[in-house]
Amino acid sequence: MDSEVPNIELRGVVYREGQWWISHCLEMDVVAEGDSPFEALSSAVELCGIKIEEAMRDGNLRSIYRAAPPEIWELYARAKRFRKPPGRTITLPSRVSRFDTRSLQFA
Repeated sequence: MDSEVPNIELRGVVYREGQWWISHCLEMDVVAEGDSPFEALSSAVELCGIKIEEAMRDGNLRSIYRAAPPEIWELYARAKRFRKPPGRTITLPSRVSRFDTRSLQFA
């Protein structure tokens, strides 16, 4: 990994919308869906990695930072730490040092 490229820390929130689980990365405004919270989160992490690699290839890391709408930040603030299912792992993209995720269940 290049020493001049910082490790990127990201945050995301996972919530249910209709029949789908949605995962939303706050710093990059990347959204993914899945049949389960874990599937939605896995897809979002993968999409973030693709976006970061494209930005690195173009020499424009700054382009990845596009904040999610305020209502998504509010969901994150109200949510609890996401607990991934036992035995399931998510591989972070090489440039991402941490992806802090919270989940929210609506009554």
